[in-house]
Amino acid sequence: MPLDATSSRPPHRWTLLGVMTVAGDLIVISITLLILWAGLLTAGPGSTAAMRARRRVSQDAPSHPFRNMLADTRRDFRKQWSYGPIIALIGASSWISTAFWLVAPAPFGVIMMAVVLALAAVAALVTLALPTASARTNGFRAAIVDAARLVAFRPFVSIVALAAAVAAGILCVWIPTVGVVAAGMALVEIAWRAWGKAALGPA
Repeated sequence: MPLDATSSRPPHRWTLLGVMTVAGDLIVISITLLILWAGLLTAGPGSTAAMRARRRVSQDAPSHPFRNMLADTRRDFRKQWSYGPIIALIGASSWISTAFWLVAPAPFGVIMMAVVLALAAVAALVTLALPTASARTNGFRAAIVDAARLVAFRPFVSIVALAAAVAAGILCVWIPTVGVVAAGMALVEIAWRAWGKAALGPA
């Protein structure tokens, strides 16, 4: 589904007020996304709504991220609600498989650990690109294919994005007071920098 690119305001100028407005919008996006993630069924449409909201922030137009994200989530719920449970199932399976092969005897355990970690990395990359793909496509299969295409066409950027996402997750765990606010914002910003600008077009 193409995103609107209309803006009635002139290009953004980095004034103090402008910087504070952008920072405030990003914090609101992060907090709203954490609320939507708390409900597993709203994780998929909520993540897509967050990517749309991030693009609106770059347009230098009044983004109203909380209101827009809730409206987008409600609109996309029927076609994207399954993302959350599916991703949670993949994550749980990866964790269980990793724990199992860690205690398996070598060398077979080491080989299977490498296979599981490689598959988990690919799944994590596609998952990270999925909100961008979902924001411009219709249907689950189309979004999965588009997300895989985004990752495949920008392999180096995708690997850097995954490393940044892992680092952001570790920092959020180490510093929970900041992590509560920064977790969602970090993942949205990483996905936006990696694929959003190229996939969704300039603001």
